[in-house]
Amino acid sequence: MKIELKLYIMINVGMTPPILVIINMRVS
Repeated sequence: MKIELKLYIMINVGMTPPILVIINMRVS
């Protein structure tokens, strides 16, 4: 589920900003 959400966000933003990646790692 979390992986799907991450992919959805990546597709939505088009590119994953470093901040988003850090937040994702912290939330996971």
